[in-house]
Amino acid sequence: MERKLAFSLCGPVLPQVALADFLESGAYETHLRAIRRLFEANLARMTRAIETSFPAGTKVSRPAGGFALWLELPRRVDSRTLFDEALEQGICFAPGDVFSASRRFRNCLRLSAGHAWNDRIEGGVRQLGQLAQIQLAR
Repeated sequence: MERKLAFSLCGPVLPQVALADFLESGAYETHLRAIRRLFEANLARMTRAIETSFPAGTKVSRPAGGFALWLELPRRVDSRTLFDEALEQGICFAPGDVFSASRRFRNCLRLSAGHAWNDRIEGGVRQLGQLAQIQLAR
């Protein structure tokens, strides 16, 4: 296929040509398949850690596509308070109320499974579940 290089006002041409070659070669589709498998495995591992560590009654849903899990914890758990406690331990997640202008979903949170799964992440998920258990027991 003949390529024509044109002057571009939105960025350097060489990276654009390299990206076009990458897309045309099929390597991008191969990469997408691999990353989908990785995310699927991460989501399954994270779900198992949640099921064994979080309070009874915690519901886990997975939006279509992506690499995030949405957790609905028992009503007495405040994810904003949980966020502050978890952050002190080096654990970060998105509290549910940031997804609502009316501050709904205070007992919900979103976890990302977009990083390579390792013992540190698994430990963080389990520790987060224990913090939620402690908050519920108060």
